[in-house]
Amino acid sequence: MNYFFIAFLALILLISLFKFNGYNSDGFNRKGIHLNGTRYDDDGYDCKGYNKNGYNRQGYNKEGYNYKGYNYYGYTIEGKNINGQYNRLFDKVNKDGFCPLSDFPIIITTHAKQRIIERIPPNYYDDMNTMVYDAYCYGKSKYQVKKSSAQQMETYESRYDSSRLLIYRGYIYVFSTDNKLITVYKNNNIIL
Repeated sequence: MNYFFIAFLALILLISLFKFNGYNSDGFNRKGIHLNGTRYDDDGYDCKGYNKNGYNRQGYNKEGYNYKGYNYYGYTIEGKNINGQYNRLFDKVNKDGFCPLSDFPIIITTHAKQRIIERIPPNYYDDMNTMVYDAYCYGKSKYQVKKSSAQQMETYESRYDSSRLLIYRGYIYVFSTDNKLITVYKNNNIIL
């Protein structure tokens, strides 16, 4: 029985030496000092996984953008990809005045559904929801068109209370600021 007790104590001592040496699996202690005595490991990353320039091992900073300014999905903070194409979902600046989709999902009102069926030919879209979502993501607002076109868009916006116009694939989509599609028009006047 004494041998069992001594073996048990030896096992606990051995576990405590390996487990409680003060360093985590990456080699950093609680103060953020590496086994090599500096704040950075041998690859140049600190205890939180960022290098001296603020980028993690995958090349992204704390905001999720790489050194060229693109996020994981390939969009800048202004919502443009490497080809210059705009996507409203990734626009963190948000000059348009839309509410974020996480708080206010896109809703198509019954009036807007009727206008889509009435004004847009059925072979133009496969799914109404996908078309409206694409219009929200990729549609041009008054901040992305020429000044003369922006003035025309503002006259359309003044017809509806707190509305935002987006032009996408030849049609004008009138959204409210809380992402409800109010109506749809064919774009005959506004030049992009």
